Order: sequence, then C-alpha cells, then structure tokens
Amino acid sequence: QLRPGAPRSRWQSTRKRVYERDAGRCHLCGATVEFKHYECSHIIDRCVGGPDEDFNLVVMCASCNRRKPVHCTRSEYFAWTNHMAEKMRAYVATLMGTSA
Repeated sequence: QLRPGAPRSRWQSTRKRVYERDAGRCHLCGATVEFKHYECSHIIDRCVGGPDEDFNLVVMCASCNRRKPVHCTRSEYFAWTNHMAEKMRAYVATLMGTSA
C-alpha cells in the first residue's frame, strides 16, 4: 500500500511495474506467482520508513512474504535472502540425496 492519502491508481501501476520487472518470480524462492496473488514486498519495511518506490519493492509469494522479518537496511534484507537461499538449497539437496 502507499502512504495514507496516496492515489490507489499509483499503487496499482507501481505493482504492475514491479511484477513485470521481476518477471512475476518470487524474490526469495523463485516461484512464478500469478499477478493477482503476488505480494509487493518492501526491502526496507514501511514500518521503519521504507519508501513505496520501485527500488524498494520486490515480488514475493505469500508464503515467503510471511516469513520475512522486518528489515531496516538493504544489507539486512540481502543478508537474510542469501541465508534463506542457502537453507533452501541444503533442504533440496537433502531431499535429492546429494550435497549442496
């Protein structure tokens, strides 16, 4: 959502641009997400002043967005995504009986 008082049409066009830029793929797990189901997630969260601008928004599936903790900086966010990606690779390797 945009800050209170911002036009809804601006938020809809922002969501569309972010979805197209990210090719409809979740920034964390890489799953393709239908436009109507995707969540436009903030890198630096709104509750700590993160802006509703394209550079601060990514596509996320609902499941990954629910796991995302609050991030105050871009470096915190990217450290978290790298950590989660490593955990997912290790999990998949375990399922496949290979090493990560």
